[in-house]
Amino acid sequence: KIIEPEAADYSMLSLVIIAVAVVVKIVLGRYFKQQGRAAESGALEASGADALFDAILSFSVFVSALIYLGTGVSLEAYVGVIIAGFIIKSGIDMMRETLNDILGERPD
Repeated sequence: KIIEPEAADYSMLSLVIIAVAVVVKIVLGRYFKQQGRAAESGALEASGADALFDAILSFSVFVSALIYLGTGVSLEAYVGVIIAGFIIKSGIDMMRETLNDILGERPD
């Protein structure tokens, strides 16, 4: 869509669904992080961080949709590239942590 842009089609229902998803992911992320701290569970805290990260990504899609509807400027493809970069970086970081554990890094 960067090289050959297409007109986006957003309905009110899709915008409401994205907005609700952002709110739910924020609530879920905060809950998991809180429960993870209480239980001293790194896995729960990581799940909370992941949900909060998803909320940020979904919010960026929501904002780009609003910008498109308000101005006609299509940013969805560029936002998609940025989101892909964050996902790739996150995957590399997770792989690095896992490899460190497998190769014998001392646990804390």
